[in-house]
Amino acid sequence: MIEPFKDLWEVWQDAFSWFVYPIRMPLLIIAWVVLIRLTARWVVSPLGEIVAWTSPKLAWLIGTVLLAPEYAYTMRLIDQGSGIPLALRLYGEWVENVTDWTTASGRALARRIKGFAAVSTMAAFALVLLWAAIYNVNVLGRSDELDSPKAPVTIWWESFQVWVDDPQHPLWRDTPAALRSPQPTPHP
Repeated sequence: MIEPFKDLWEVWQDAFSWFVYPIRMPLLIIAWVVLIRLTARWVVSPLGEIVAWTSPKLAWLIGTVLLAPEYAYTMRLIDQGSGIPLALRLYGEWVENVTDWTTASGRALARRIKGFAAVSTMAAFALVLLWAAIYNVNVLGRSDELDSPKAPVTIWWESFQVWVDDPQHPLWRDTPAALRSPQPTPHP
């Protein structure tokens, strides 16, 4: 892996490590959705503009390269006073069709790319959930190996249940009421 991307990946993995695990998973999902939306808007949209600008130029280049030999041979035949064979005319028509197809397909691709740039938040959320499900199925499929990790969603759900069920958790404790009337400690 390229070193800056490796460093970025390590920062991304450690970014949410200070959150308790039940909060960490939803925050990671939200962060991935925001990252997908920002990428679609600021990377994919300009890519569509580049494709729309490039496709007519590419079509012109292809047409010039393919028609140059045909043009030279046709000019030679005209200088000699001969007629132009049907095969050359068909070749010229074929090249014209190729250039038209290249221009049209480039514009269609640019429209599709621009359409992807307008991806909805729900679509990005569905994509992240699909990725999490596929990743978890893959991890659960390797559960028979000795050092296989536990699936992240499984860990999250278990920690969330412990977090909610723990009556002594600071989030669920009414701190001012606990200070006013101390809880009796059970005796064995």
